[in-house]
Amino acid sequence: MEDSTFEQIDAALIRAADKFEILVLYAHGIAVSKRGHHVTPKALEHIFRKARELKLPFYTFDQLP
Repeated sequence: MEDSTFEQIDAALIRAADKFEILVLYAHGIAVSKRGHHVTPKALEHIFRKARELKLPFYTFDQLP
């Protein structure tokens, strides 16, 4: 995930918080590799940190109805 993508993710999280929207993010796994549908540990930490800062609720797949 490039830094510009962090800006895009932050904008999406801020929008979700401001408009009470749901943002769905998914990956097949966590890996340093940027191949396929994986998220890097650095990116995942960034997403969690920003979501916590915005006080967004967080749900895992298993928690969805």
